[in-house]
Amino acid sequence: VGFRAAMLSTTAIMVGILGPVLFAWIGRPSSENPGEGRNVGSTQPQDPSASSAASRASIVRRLAFWTISIPFALALLAQVGFIVHQIPMLEPNVGRSNVGFAVSLMTFMAIAGRFALGLVVDRFNPRLVTAASLVSQAAALLMILQTDSVPVVLAACAIFGFSIGNLITLPPLIIDREFGAASLAIVMGLSNAISGTVGALGPALIGVIRGWSGDYSVALAVCIALELVAAALVIEWRL
Repeated sequence: VGFRAAMLSTTAIMVGILGPVLFAWIGRPSSENPGEGRNVGSTQPQDPSASSAASRASIVRRLAFWTISIPFALALLAQVGFIVHQIPMLEPNVGRSNVGFAVSLMTFMAIAGRFALGLVVDRFNPRLVTAASLVSQAAALLMILQTDSVPVVLAACAIFGFSIGNLITLPPLIIDREFGAASLAIVMGLSNAISGTVGALGPALIGVIRGWSGDYSVALAVCIALELVAAALVIEWRL
């Protein structure tokens, strides 16, 4: 029916569903202190300072905060940049139909990855899981950089997609483990402000590099470097 009609129809469906949900089930915040509850089910020892919500100033002075915020900011910078440029990046080499399938496959694997991680993440150090996810994304981008083979490109997109959603899931797990449940909301807010702002620049960064270099090879190399630096930073703290 055309792109404009499709977007308008999708927006109407979203408003029709989310509007009633908003008014029917989302109420005003409770007057209780959200930090009073215990972190039920956690087996990790917490710092004495984590028993109550910390101040913003004390949070940003902690190395742990920056070894969460900076790695995820760099990872999102690369990830969002690649996702936005994926079609023009891959289409000349693998064709429109194949790149369309690659996008769908990547999205499906993103969903599968979040479900799979949710089943086992409590058994592992979330920083190690984050580092492994980032290295796998770097490896997938390297595969794309090195070959035009359709099966290999599809496999790379599947590997990259498996970790896409986890970059949203993992930060609160690390924050809860290292800052405590009482400070989760404030640390998440500050960290997301950094990583979200930096990550939003990814499409522009890739576009500028593409325009300067003439193709996507340098841009892919930059994304690989960003992923590896992020993995090194996030794993450095409290191995």
